[in-house]
Amino acid sequence: MKKVKAICWVLILGLIVLVVLQNKPYFWAPQSLGINIYFSQYSTPELPNGTFVVIALLIGFLVAYFVSLPERFMARKTIKQLGATNAANLETLTALKIEIEKREQPQVSQPIPDQANEAPPAVESTEKTLETPAEEAVAPDTETDKAETEKEA
Repeated sequence: MKKVKAICWVLILGLIVLVVLQNKPYFWAPQSLGINIYFSQYSTPELPNGTFVVIALLIGFLVAYFVSLPERFMARKTIKQLGATNAANLETLTALKIEIEKREQPQVSQPIPDQANEAPPAVESTEKTLETPAEEAVAPDTETDKAETEKEA
């Protein structure tokens, strides 16, 4: 891309030189500019027309530069704001990635307490259940209860 850009600049400068050399008598002809204001009159010394063309181009570049300054300052301010927003978003993204990684890691389950060492906490029921001896005989809870009911029968 740099080579293409350099070739374009060389072509543009070559065309400018070609135009100036083909119109050499016009650009080298001396000319004087005069300003006639109602109460005063001023005229420049005789200068070649090429000088006036170059001065006009330079004035045009300066005017364009100063006209574009406010846009440049606003663009710089916008770039700074976007950079700060980008930095904040990157921090949030990093925090979220860390959180996702933490959630994806296998969680270590807590060991089951040894029944000989620790008894599970007793849960007290607020409801009172009424069981009759007949229900106990019909629906034994454990194997020992089954054996006891068979012995009784």
